[in-house]
Amino acid sequence: MKITFAQAREALWALDPARQLPGGGVSGGGVSEDRVSEGRMEADLEAILDGTYQAPAYLEEHLDRRPRVSRRTALSVAGALTASAVAGVTVLGLGSGATPAEAATPKLLAYKSAGDGLSAQGRLAAIADRAAALPDTAGQGKYDHLRYQQWNEDTVVDGEQVTTAVIPQLVDMWVTADGEGKIVNGYGPPQFPDKAQEKAWKALGSPGAGLAPTTVELGSGPRMWDDRPPADPGALAVWLRQGHPASNGPAETLVAITDLAKAQVLSPAARAGVLRVLATVPGLLDLGTTTDRAGRAADAFAVEGDYSGLPTRYTLLVDPATGAVLGDEVVLTQSAGGRKVSIPAVIGYDLYEVAERTDHEG
Repeated sequence: MKITFAQAREALWALDPARQLPGGGVSGGGVSEDRVSEGRMEADLEAILDGTYQAPAYLEEHLDRRPRVSRRTALSVAGALTASAVAGVTVLGLGSGATPAEAATPKLLAYKSAGDGLSAQGRLAAIADRAAALPDTAGQGKYDHLRYQQWNEDTVVDGEQVTTAVIPQLVDMWVTADGEGKIVNGYGPPQFPDKAQEKAWKALGSPGAGLAPTTVELGSGPRMWDDRPPADPGALAVWLRQGHPASNGPAETLVAITDLAKAQVLSPAARAGVLRVLATVPGLLDLGTTTDRAGRAADAFAVEGDYSGLPTRYTLLVDPATGAVLGDEVVLTQSAGGRKVSIPAVIGYDLYEVAERTDHEG
């Protein structure tokens, strides 16, 4: 079975809880009790996915402050839905009394000063210059082959939201310029902060252990970016806003860059352009150097804000020699906001492992 983005959007609409409620999700307050038409709901969902949705006044009055959802999140949900459908998962479990008081979270990365006296913009400019001078060694071929792992606090494994272990999702993707190819989804070994978490995970039936990878065939269809990134940094900044509206705040540029790293193999010139755009992000912080979750040296740049509803730091990890994006992490810095985690807490990360071009679909 092949799927397109439109089919993923349809799957998301089918699971939208608001479609089942009077007034499209709000009752009372003078809102009509008639359900919103399917056409209206489809238009609203499309607007949510492309970042242009504006909630009506009556809806704003009934909403508390919640994290905004970018198209990246929506597409990740679509991928999770697809993988779940292939695996035959239909019910999401919510854990049991065996779950510890605090959820398992990944260990924080450690940062230290680069000691070179450069600003974030100066270091990014130097890395971009090095990247632009490199030959393109990603190879030739009809497929962009991308392999990465990702984890977030809402990861669902085998139908259960796992809080007793950190279980990264493994993604291996081959995609052509037309959007055809396949995605293989699997899970990495569980990680535990301590023995108590491991014991609790086993008591819950060891979710994720022994699961075979699932494969999703991709058919041609619309994608977030149907072309390659432009070389000019100004044009690239505009191009990256597709599905990533500037109204979401400075961190949205980092989200766009990580989405791009999951979608295409970037040439040295494109990597340089991305770093020059990153250097223009307001409030960009230089966190110094670190070692990423694959043991690679990285320079770290971050944006902090509370647009999602809680003080959060969004960090991008860059290879200082090649300008390649190596990974990212999202950290709650001051408040858990009801989550069962110790602050500061990693609530999501990506780790990019392979970016190459090939004629062979694995």
